[in-house]
Amino acid sequence: MLNKIMMTGRITTDLNVVTEENHSYCKFSIAVDQPKCNGIDTVETDIFTCLTFDENAKSVSFLYSKGCTITFVGSLRMAPDNTAVMTILNKTFTDKEEAGKALLLACKQIKSKENLEIGSYKGFDMSLSYDSFAQEFHLELQREMSYTVTLGTSESGNILRIDNALDSIEKRIENSKEQLETLNEQLSTAKAELGKPFPQEAELTEKLARLAELNTLLNIDENAIENAAVAAEKKPDIPISADEVKPMRNVFPERKTSILDRIKEMQSAQAGNIPKEKTPTKDKTSEIS
Repeated sequence: MLNKIMMTGRITTDLNVVTEENHSYCKFSIAVDQPKCNGIDTVETDIFTCLTFDENAKSVSFLYSKGCTITFVGSLRMAPDNTAVMTILNKTFTDKEEAGKALLLACKQIKSKENLEIGSYKGFDMSLSYDSFAQEFHLELQREMSYTVTLGTSESGNILRIDNALDSIEKRIENSKEQLETLNEQLSTAKAELGKPFPQEAELTEKLARLAELNTLLNIDENAIENAAVAAEKKPDIPISADEVKPMRNVFPERKTSILDRIKEMQSAQAGNIPKEKTPTKDKTSEIS
């Protein structure tokens, strides 16, 4: 099956590139004249809505403008969502552009930390809220489950975000079914393996027995070391003779009185605890000689 068309027409709207998350697009309309019929001078014109993405969108907006003639090749898609009814604040909209404008006006009525129910779309109840931390408006679509869409400043872009969120529900369901099938297969495999004996059971038993032997040997060595230490502590001390002490005194001479000890002695003497020693005075005769 091949879906490919070529059209030539005049651009009837302004060309603006809109960036939404990870992609950009340019939405515009062209007027295409129908072929003339025999005997009829008037020409009827059809209006088509065109949508280009990413690099093509940037090229079209740069090379063309409103009123220019453009020829392009693409695919034709039906747009049943254009007739979808969106209810916002008790008003019904069938045009996406008008619905987008009403959605932005509803955002202006939101106060901080308030969840406002605004209407419905494609069987989903819609409510608006404002995230003051991220400074973003969130639209929550509620039915059996809830789906959140972050709104932007583009009228048509917000409607496109909502449609993309709703279209992705089927893909999520398919992915969930595949994950469920995989989990069921893993569960069946685990149950089958549960009844089988452990193939290395004999080797494991042998290794555990060897480990127990090694632990026993290690415990014996530790006990021997502890017993030797206890025996050394209980060994009687041998008295040292006076002859052995003298060489030790020569090796370690008496410690001289430190300055701190002298200061303490002087403070004690001033307090009256210890009589202060008189410093020896030099003899005058010795000084003369």
